[in-house]
Amino acid sequence: MTVPVSTTGPVSTTGPVPTTGSVPVTVALVRRSLVALLRQPAAWLPGVALPLVIAAVFTANYHSAASLPGFPARLSYLRYVLPAVVLVGGLYAGIAAGSFVTDDLATRFQRRLLLTPVPRALIVIGPLVAAVVQALLQACLFVVVFWLAGGGWPADVPLLLAAAALFAVAIAGLAITVGLRTGDNEVMQSAFGVLLIAMFASSAFFPPTLMRGWFASVAARSPLTWLADGIRDGHPVPALITPLALAAVTLSLSALALHAGEAR
Repeated sequence: MTVPVSTTGPVSTTGPVPTTGSVPVTVALVRRSLVALLRQPAAWLPGVALPLVIAAVFTANYHSAASLPGFPARLSYLRYVLPAVVLVGGLYAGIAAGSFVTDDLATRFQRRLLLTPVPRALIVIGPLVAAVVQALLQACLFVVVFWLAGGGWPADVPLLLAAAALFAVAIAGLAITVGLRTGDNEVMQSAFGVLLIAMFASSAFFPPTLMRGWFASVAARSPLTWLADGIRDGHPVPALITPLALAAVTLSLSALALHAGEAR
């Protein structure tokens, strides 16, 4: 899966980046990432289309699963799969953020930022904010589309949106880490396929109680199951703590990768 993100040159996109004061630098870097995202439909359109296509395919094939014993009560399959669609959208947003940072590394724009007296954490703040904005907008769209399609209105939309944003940050932290460590966009983007497979091995698309063998064991213990079920059931602890813990780990790894790159 390729996530085409083009920054069209770091300077021409938004103009010069201030080198004094954290606030103006933060605003400039966030604005740069958002403008680059908006100017490139290829950076966000697949993140809308792919989850909806996946939802359509799975619903067409498994809609009758809602009548099976063990399927969550009072849920249609379309309603059941909404958290999965939101998480796939957040996954794409996070990978797009990693692609943005990897492009900056390839064009040596990041090297220029490292030479300025700004906090090093701000180097990745723009892509992280862009990932959050993208994930939130996608999630809002998915909620409306599913409601129009007859899936009903989620019990706790704010919880769903918060989980989507945190999950996008967690994936962005991982993608940025891989991008900084390898400097290769193709290697970084390959994480999308691995994470998507991990999502299939969870309760995102099907209840583990209806699975069999080792697949059911893996799905029952997957953090993505805790996250998807927390969103689905409206439980804030697994829905928020799980992506928050993942984000803490991946952002720490990205900070280490950034420090290692600065030392080289």
